[in-house]
Amino acid sequence: QSYVVEAVEKGGLSFLDAQHIATLRRLVGEAKAPAFVELLLEELKDGLDKVAVFGVHRRALAHISQGLQRDGVTHVVFDGNTPERGRLDAVRRFQEERDCRVFLGNIRAAGSGLTLTAAADVIMFESDWSPAGNAQALMRVHRIGQDRSVHARFVVLARSIDEYVSETVARKTRDLIKLGTFSDVAA
Repeated sequence: QSYVVEAVEKGGLSFLDAQHIATLRRLVGEAKAPAFVELLLEELKDGLDKVAVFGVHRRALAHISQGLQRDGVTHVVFDGNTPERGRLDAVRRFQEERDCRVFLGNIRAAGSGLTLTAAADVIMFESDWSPAGNAQALMRVHRIGQDRSVHARFVVLARSIDEYVSETVARKTRDLIKLGTFSDVAA
């Protein structure tokens, strides 16, 4: 952790290795989870229907799940630890049960091959490093059978590694668009 403190004091991440960056990302995800839960609860109370929330770190998603559970919000969790039968049940419940309002999914585990058209809103609680990973997650909601406009948002903690990841992914996306390959990545 001294590397993380040193990076913060120096105002940069360039000398951190992948392990330290991964730890920092995980800690930021866990740190922003409580405020995100409050935001999500407020939006659900204000009429947000169903929403698919994607993240990277299992513990951050677990914190969100616990917050939703404390407030009585019916939701499902789909991550790398979810057994196959549980995965099918999570998707079925989210798609078919009116009171199941939130799908919490790990980008890698739930980011492809699923249909989540019961939602028209997607929140990327944590971004993947890859534009393709993010696009695949977003496409779980924006698929054949979706009859509403889909709205997607990225949640970024200011002045943290989240901003660095967001800027990196935006740059990669711009580069792919310039090359004309982004539509292939998102398909």
